[in-house]
Amino acid sequence: MRLLQEVADYTLGQAYIVIKAISKKDKKLMAENEVKFKQGCLRKGLTQEQADQLWELILPFAGYSFNRPHSTLYGLLSYQTAWLKVNYPVEYMAAVLKGAGGVTEDIAKAVNECRQRGVPVLGPDINASALDFTIREFRDPSDGQIRRGILFGLAAIKNVGAGPIEAILRERDANGPFRSLEDLCERVDRHALNKRVLESLIKAGALDPLPGTRRQKLAILDTAMEAGARAQKNRETGQIDMFGNIVADTDAPIGAIPLPTINETPDDRKEQLAWEKELLASSFQATHVRQCWRTLPSTIACRSPRSATRKGCRNIWAGCIPLLAC
Repeated sequence: MRLLQEVADYTLGQAYIVIKAISKKDKKLMAENEVKFKQGCLRKGLTQEQADQLWELILPFAGYSFNRPHSTLYGLLSYQTAWLKVNYPVEYMAAVLKGAGGVTEDIAKAVNECRQRGVPVLGPDINASALDFTIREFRDPSDGQIRRGILFGLAAIKNVGAGPIEAILRERDANGPFRSLEDLCERVDRHALNKRVLESLIKAGALDPLPGTRRQKLAILDTAMEAGARAQKNRETGQIDMFGNIVADTDAPIGAIPLPTINETPDDRKEQLAWEKELLASSFQATHVRQCWRTLPSTIACRSPRSATRKGCRNIWAGCIPLLAC
């Protein structure tokens, strides 16, 4: 396109038409541009012979010019991304997850690839996660070593969106981490948070650092939201006593709501995994798989009837990993 502009006096739009003709191998459109091209060359100071020679070079070039530069550029891009993927796997996969743009299928593929490549992906955390996926150091509970992983972005949780998360992050940055579900409902603008958003945050595990299990938080959610909205209204209007004085403790935090006793069953834990799969496109809990594993005996003896009856045969013990549909 730059060549057509500089040599044949084409505008950017006119040059794009020629490029399209080249890419589609449109001989008719190329023929229509022959006269125009040569006239432009003459205006730019080239001779008729030079213009004819240039056009003769362009015609065969149209047969392969589209594929060759594209293959070259894609090859270069593939090399660069492959180098980044090998040498900076955490940064590369964080960029891939950000680029997923909240598309569930793309997030699921990227998270699975992270696990295959040994890049830890941490579940969302209301007191640590940002709007998007970020890189964070954490202590690996398996060996106590400090490692780098990717922290799930709060806005990537399904049914949440950027607006409510921005309100949460503003409050967290201004006044520190949230201490409980009640504290969250009281401090974050009630107009930014609705029940669906809070339910999704709870079910996705983003509020796990706060007191209570996910089911306990869901059980008190309505009460917490009502108390938080009431506290915010009191601060906005100012409670007035019978003598016309503003009550001094309008900024006092709401009291802790008692958490109900809920005994979780294996089916409840399965449902919890389903919540994560729906809202995060992947599960970040290994507890259910570990529990299935613990139910297996440490050794299973299998006797082969054929080897026992054949002379000169000896039994060979082999380890195996059973595959469970947990």
